[in-house]
Amino acid sequence: MDYELNRIFIELANLGLWHNTLIIFMADHGDMLFDHGLVRKGLPFENSSGIPLVVKLPRSMSEGRIGTTDTRLAEIRDIFPTICDACGIDLPPGIDGRSLLSPDGGHEIIHGEHPAGEESNQWLTDGKEKYCWFSQTGRELLFDLINDPDETHDIAHDRKDRIAFWRDIMVKELSWRNEGYVKDGKLQTGQQVDPSQPWVGIGRTAFSKN
Repeated sequence: MDYELNRIFIELANLGLWHNTLIIFMADHGDMLFDHGLVRKGLPFENSSGIPLVVKLPRSMSEGRIGTTDTRLAEIRDIFPTICDACGIDLPPGIDGRSLLSPDGGHEIIHGEHPAGEESNQWLTDGKEKYCWFSQTGRELLFDLINDPDETHDIAHDRKDRIAFWRDIMVKELSWRNEGYVKDGKLQTGQQVDPSQPWVGIGRTAFSKN
């Protein structure tokens, strides 16, 4: 991969485009690789949900940013707004992501989910803690990502107050959904995901043909 990327970089330089090109390198998911005794994607742990994101900015945008690390929470849906921002294109309505070039970019909390049979899970993180709820079994996990970045110690039983805090946020996140995850203000275990549900926004066009 390094060799092939370098071929692209050299050609950009040869064409005189290197200093005017935005390059974003990322993955769509990670893999457990037997951490936690698991191997695959679709799980809430950092190995699966955390991905690399490396950005090479055009020279006109790079002042003060070269070699820096942005610690704000970001996700894949932020890539499109970031590209639009870099190109000076207004976002169409209905876009949830935020430009990572903006001081207002990033997220206070990220909500992820993976419907995967018995291991179906919903999770929330603010970058300091992570709350996981396995919707088919009701299992809850809580990790202190500052002191336990490898998620080796579940503190759910020790921090009932934090579990209640995160559970309340999860209820608010899922209360509008039609899968029945929430009833009377409480999370409902065992609700099956309907595979016939249409994609959000299917049949709609974000950009005008004009």
